[in-house]
Amino acid sequence: MNYQFLFNQSDYIIITTIALVTVCFCTFWFLFVSPVFRQKIYTKYAGDTGIILHLLTLKYTGFILLGILPVLIFLFLFPSFSLASLGIAYNPATFNESIMWIAGLGIPIVIVMRFACRRKNCFEVYPQIRVQEWDTWLIVRYCTAWTFFMIGYEIMFRGLLLFPLVNTLGVWPAIAINTLFYVGSHLPKGTGETYAALFFGPLLCIITLQTGTVWAAAFIHVILAVSNSMVALKFHPDFKVVKKRLPVNASQCEMGCKCDTF
Repeated sequence: MNYQFLFNQSDYIIITTIALVTVCFCTFWFLFVSPVFRQKIYTKYAGDTGIILHLLTLKYTGFILLGILPVLIFLFLFPSFSLASLGIAYNPATFNESIMWIAGLGIPIVIVMRFACRRKNCFEVYPQIRVQEWDTWLIVRYCTAWTFFMIGYEIMFRGLLLFPLVNTLGVWPAIAINTLFYVGSHLPKGTGETYAALFFGPLLCIITLQTGTVWAAAFIHVILAVSNSMVALKFHPDFKVVKKRLPVNASQCEMGCKCDTF
């Protein structure tokens, strides 16, 4: 067979989108989701201070490198696109539908997490800040960091990696590529979350395309991340919630947790 190695505008969009997502994700992974970065933080800031700072830095860095930077580069390279065309702008026409999706999935997620996150394999990962004592201020900082991270995460996966591909390849090929990247990003978290991503990824893509924005998917993902962490915190045998944390310098990473995941 004879193949024509010619590029058209849609080819450039597809290649640039996938390249941006790949480069930004790999940069985030190798620079910040790494034992080297963690050790630098732990060396400079001893004990619980380092553990907390490491996780919060990881989440906010992910928000920038996954959600902000690739979108800015893409919009600079393809000015015909806008935040709205990437699903990032507010869409009043589908506001009620978005709320229905958030409530319709968010409530069952919280109920399922209530039981699923009492198991040992969940305790090994969540909550990701591995300190024994938690007070209200730490919980607020942790949940806020997760919220920003998940917004950036969904801007990348359900925004940048979905809408340009849908416009050029069609709905189902775009969802298939999106799911492939999404499942791959969950490999470090083990079989449970990886196989769950095979179902959850396409569902979030469908919700995003129906509502025209990433916001329903983002808040559903926030509910999932925060609820599993809070349930794990409540039932974890080694962690407890207190009125005020005391200065503690003992790292809980000796417990064998998977702290290099995000």
